[in-house]
Amino acid sequence: MTIRNAPNYAVSLLGCDHVLIEGVAVRNGYCDGIDPDASRFVQISHCYIESRDDAIVPKASFSLGVRRATEYLTVSDCILVTACNGFKLGTESGGDFKHIVVSNCILRRHPEWRVPTSGIALESVDGGRLENVSITNFVMDQVHCPIFLRLGNRGRDQSTPTPGCLRNIIIDNIIAGDAQQACLLTGIPGYPLENISLSRLNLTYRGGGSREQANLTVPELIDAYPSPDKFGDLPGVAVYARHVRGLDLDHVRVSLLAPDSRPAFYGQDVVDLDVEALNVPFAAGAEPLLRLFNVRQALIRASALWNAEEQGFVQQDSACVDIMVKP
Repeated sequence: MTIRNAPNYAVSLLGCDHVLIEGVAVRNGYCDGIDPDASRFVQISHCYIESRDDAIVPKASFSLGVRRATEYLTVSDCILVTACNGFKLGTESGGDFKHIVVSNCILRRHPEWRVPTSGIALESVDGGRLENVSITNFVMDQVHCPIFLRLGNRGRDQSTPTPGCLRNIIIDNIIAGDAQQACLLTGIPGYPLENISLSRLNLTYRGGGSREQANLTVPELIDAYPSPDKFGDLPGVAVYARHVRGLDLDHVRVSLLAPDSRPAFYGQDVVDLDVEALNVPFAAGAEPLLRLFNVRQALIRASALWNAEEQGFVQQDSACVDIMVKP
């Protein structure tokens, strides 16, 4: 099946169970490609999605008048072309997202469209629980933000806005080329992301950041619509993490198209941090490899920085506790 020039969502499921979507092509779509909403046991595979809005975007809205989870969902072997997000959970997140697996997907930019907002975006901002998600083998090129994880408190369809949770996430074997902004992982004060694992990432960034940018203050935007570009320039070039409890970074290789003076990793209010095999090119006069603020219980080991003695390895403020470094 091929769907052409769809003016609204090309494939929309609301409150549907046991659905198989296989071999569907969406071409020149103007809104989202495939949207399972409050749906369970959905399999999406071998699809080509070309849409100006999000390509594949499961939702958990309040459209049925009850909070119903989107769960037991698989996405595999798809090619995504978008000006927004390749694979996204949210933004409508009054219900839960649980037990979701994504594998073997490719995201590319349409030559006539803007750069995609993010390759992978996981967002809970309306009180839903987003948990137990595995994303593996994902290749993207020319993207604004490769990975965006956001727990916020927009509170749509809540009488009293209350954050949900975002936890138990595995993202593995990712290649991102010509990215503009660091991977952005952020909860809000008192509501951290939990148990996040990023491994085998090969990230190429445009670079060009200055030491002045390394000292930028990033807004919290607690009740705002979640999008990585709303946070502005970030003080880290590869990964920015704030309000996280349990973060593993394992075998992350960073390449730069232009020298960048910002730290590769910038962590703020992070508890239980494990960094292993972070490989970053050297830039003369740059900030240290990692910059930590109010980070507790961190183990940093077997990471490589070209000419680390000149650039420095880890910088931490006085609020950091139990930081162990094994270069």
